[in-house]
Amino acid sequence: MHGLEDKSVEERVRMLGLDASLVAYPFYRALGYQTQSEEIIPIRNGQNLRYYKMVKNLEIS
Repeated sequence: MHGLEDKSVEERVRMLGLDASLVAYPFYRALGYQTQSEEIIPIRNGQNLRYYKMVKNLEIS
């Protein structure tokens, strides 16, 4: 992720966005990504798929 973020800064990208699973959510939070929304999709057998839309503002010098 750090390599992707470094390359994005080189390309003058100001913000990265991603969708994170419930399992990956703490990983991206630890990297500084902020939650924009929580999405829940009903699937079979009364189960739900939960994921998070996340963003991180990059510092461009």
